[in-house]
Order: sequence, then C-alpha cells, then structure tokens
Amino acid sequence: MMALTVLFACLSCVPPDVFAQAPANQSAMISYAAQRGDTLYTVAQRYLQEIDDWRVIARINRVPAPRQLKPGTTLRLPVALLRREPLAARVVATSGNATYAIGNAPPLPLVPGVSLSEGDSIATGKTGFATIEFDDGSHVSLAHETVVTLATLTRTLLGEASERRLELRRGEVESEVTHAKKLRDRFEIRAAPIVAGVRGTHFRVNGGEQTSAVEVLDGVACGTNLSRADRPGLN
Repeated sequence: MMALTVLFACLSCVPPDVFAQAPANQSAMISYAAQRGDTLYTVAQRYLQEIDDWRVIARINRVPAPRQLKPGTTLRLPVALLRREPLAARVVATSGNATYAIGNAPPLPLVPGVSLSEGDSIATGKTGFATIEFDDGSHVSLAHETVVTLATLTRTLLGEASERRLELRRGEVESEVTHAKKLRDRFEIRAAPIVAGVRGTHFRVNGGEQTSAVEVLDGVACGTNLSRADRPGLN
C-alpha cells in the first residue's frame, strides 16, 4: 500500500491513465462530421445547449452559409457548449445511520435501491456506512461521519463523455473507479485543498477543515490544489 498525504501541496501525476482533473478547458473542441441534411441550425439544436449557439460554430469554422453544409464537413464544436444529459447513481449498501437530501429538503433515510441525482447530498452518522454505484460500475463507499455532495453527474450527447464530480465536505470516502472508456471521461473527488482524479484505480480520500489526504490502495492517483475560489464554503 502506498500513501500520499497532501498539506496544501500538489500531488504529482505520473501515467496518462491517471490524471488530475482540473476545471474543464473552456477552449477545448470536439470534432463532428456533418451528415446528409445537416445544417448549423440542426447541429446546434441536436448537440449544443442553445440553438443560437450555431453562431458560435459558424464563427469558429468560418461557415458563411449555415443552411449549406456539405456532408463529411468536419466541424469543431466547443466542449463547454455541448448539451448534457443527467446521470444517476444507485445506493447498493448501507448500515447504521445514513441519510440523503435533495437540495434544501429535509434529509431522508438512505436505503439500498435509492436513486441519487446531481445535487443530492449523502451523510453518514457515527455508526453509518454507505456505498453508491455509478452507471459505469464505479463504486464510492462513505465511512462513518462523512458528508458528500454529488456535484456533477452528466454525459454529453455528442461523444458520450461522462463527468462525475463529488465534493467531500468531511469524513472519508473510498473509491473503486472503472477505467474510462472515453478520452474526456472525468471522475474526481474534491476535498479542499485538493482534487483527486483518476481514470481507473482504487483510492481513498480524507477531507478535513485544515488538511486533505489521498491514500492509494491500487494504482496511482494524483491531484491538484484548489484555489480559494474553488473550495466549497469559501466563496
């Protein structure tokens, strides 16, 4: 077993299969080959967040006539503008005192079979324990006295890249993450002041008010510092 402890310092990344998950690059692009009958309007309507975003891809790709798009034309689409669909997580095991909350609603008992969505928070008590499973088979287990928020659970319609981001408010989580199938698949756990991100490994993250730590159980994990603006509760 190898342990990496972080005290307001960066962890170092090693292999390309395991990497730090920094905030999404606003200038990142994804390619799309136009199909017969496509126009910039239909491409924007199908794959981008707003139909008016056709103006953005017209400017980026220098397409003067949005209704005249030759089949096979390669378009560059900004990843930041891609439409996303929600993902879900499922509770597979609990014991002791464990609850979940939807937004600001009062907490409810956490039991196996409960479906969790983006924005939901999970809390375990002094004797509590819970394990949640994601659609790709990844698992996250919460130790006692742990609070976690499912900050992001989405998948892009184009490219089907998934993003799963958990915010560890306090306590300890242990993760077994399935190897990413897509280049842009993202799985990260934020515990101020670090972000622990992987593309397939088994690791544990501890979060506290002053320090955070990543303990690698199988493979290699890495992380980065969070700026003050990115740390939960410090904005």
